[in-house]
Amino acid sequence: MNTLTGPYFYGFSNAKVSALKGKLFDKHFYSDLVAVANLSSVVELLEKTPYKKYLEVLLRERGLSPETIEAAMVNRFSHLIYLLKHYTPEYDEERLRSFLLRYDIISAKIVLGGKLKGNSFEEVKGKLILGNLTLEEWRKIYSSKQPVKVFLYTLFSYDKAQALLDEIGSEELNNETLITISQWLDGLILREAQNLKGMFAYKYLAKYVDIQNIIALIKTRKEGKKSSEFLKSIHIFGTLSKEELSRALKSDAAYKELLKRYGLSEEMSLPLIQSSIEKTLSSDKKKLYAQSIFTLDRVFLYLLLLEEELLNVRRIVLGKALSMPKTKIMEVLVL
Repeated sequence: MNTLTGPYFYGFSNAKVSALKGKLFDKHFYSDLVAVANLSSVVELLEKTPYKKYLEVLLRERGLSPETIEAAMVNRFSHLIYLLKHYTPEYDEERLRSFLLRYDIISAKIVLGGKLKGNSFEEVKGKLILGNLTLEEWRKIYSSKQPVKVFLYTLFSYDKAQALLDEIGSEELNNETLITISQWLDGLILREAQNLKGMFAYKYLAKYVDIQNIIALIKTRKEGKKSSEFLKSIHIFGTLSKEELSRALKSDAAYKELLKRYGLSEEMSLPLIQSSIEKTLSSDKKKLYAQSIFTLDRVFLYLLLLEEELLNVRRIVLGKALSMPKTKIMEVLVL
């Protein structure tokens, strides 16, 4: 989309998104949330934000709990996706669907994990971000004896779903296959987003895949895990090739060079590495958002920034529930 036609096609959606972006929490508000004494005070602050109406409904239904706060935030997230679908031009429907697959897969892993633990659908539905699938479709998937199969057949055409099932090899759900299926689903996110190539959102997603591969590489080397397990778990749709990651696994020099490229060092602890990576990705999102004027990218990057807000509030609520020191809570926030 060039600079002449961009305002015509994306002016309305970008104006809506810019207004929403202005409502994202800033560092001062996060500091206020961390500073209060308990969950009741957290809710009082959140009720001064766009989450108010979502909180009011769920507080009446469920009462105050960390799960209620998260469900309210997830419900607003799903509602905004619903609205943004209507703001997006029809000819971009396929690209929007490809991007929203990210939330289908995040929700699929929650559903599969919850089902394996024996939780009811009511217990997990408050965690599901609704991308391409509705809540009723998720309910159907959850009640099925073959949730992986039903998920794929609901999301894709018959032929494509069957081909994907053949790739997995086993659709049986147990503790062992859940790990394999989850890793496979993670790889599917970027693989199905190939029609986003050239977009800022794809650039971010590719880097995110690289980061996941690097974290797996670091864990393998630090914890002495089997090389074969790491090589099987590599997601190949990032910018780092399997050969490059394999070299970094075997060669100290290649390993140090790869870490240096991402602003990391061998001496850093894994928590520090993960914190550094999160901050780098956050900075990338903000920069790419600023560049995405009059494009579909602005919608996608806003949703990625909204994910960050959800993550931060989740960490604050968990910190309050566990009586963590305020300084420790601030340390784990992505600001």
